[in-house]
Amino acid sequence: MTRVMAVGLVAVLGGTMLLAQGPGPAGPRMHGMAALELTDAQKAQHKAIFASERESARAVEEQLRTIRSTMTQAAKSGASEANIDLLASQEAPLLGQLESIHAKAFAKFYGTLTAGQKAKYEALTAHRGPGGPGGPRHHGPESGPAQE
Repeated sequence: MTRVMAVGLVAVLGGTMLLAQGPGPAGPRMHGMAALELTDAQKAQHKAIFASERESARAVEEQLRTIRSTMTQAAKSGASEANIDLLASQEAPLLGQLESIHAKAFAKFYGTLTAGQKAKYEALTAHRGPGGPGGPRHHGPESGPAQE
């Protein structure tokens, strides 16, 4: 395996492992949602939206874990670059599906906000990307708003 291919494989595996970690025990990665002053009805809607998102993402994430495991084993066993390329090409559409699931949930969440809440949301997230402050701009919270 060439050095470039090995570096690429490590980057793909590392990035997708971070993606699969999810929000962690502290809850989703969206802080400051209390500033939006959501109504109880909105909180209930958001809880349902992001519960549905998690359920939809679960099957795709399991497929990603399987492909990653297979790719890791292939790399360790000295598989051909063509074999590794094939496995990586199977991963890409799943990552697209996962991003689509997250974007659709965000669209539903954002659609429930009033104009004033949208303005507050934009102010809260203007400096955030998926990597935190200063990171690249993202379409919305990766795992939904924090539940109160």
